[in-house]
Amino acid sequence: YQCCIHSCRLLLKSSDLEKAMATAALVYDNEADAEGKLSKCEAKKLLLIQFMHFVKGQETKPKYQEMMSALDENKNDKIDFEDFMVHVVSLTLMSDLRQEIQNVVIIK
Repeated sequence: YQCCIHSCRLLLKSSDLEKAMATAALVYDNEADAEGKLSKCEAKKLLLIQFMHFVKGQETKPKYQEMMSALDENKNDKIDFEDFMVHVVSLTLMSDLRQEIQNVVIIK
């Protein structure tokens, strides 16, 4: 319990990127089984629900189709958090939304 409180306090002081990674880990962990894994089917569903704006418009792109097809093969096979994050990063890199975000200028 004390460890959780300490971790939560540290997270409040964390950078935006650290918070983003912590959020990704929490989303994954809330869906993962007791061994910390997701079936490929569950991973695909989670990506489509939690990453819908990054996935939008990618359906016709060969790389996207290849990635999603791989998750359709052997649907009961399990993936771990590392594999899941590779999918998240890959979807981010190919996303049209990423390009739009890149064009935004933030004034500080």
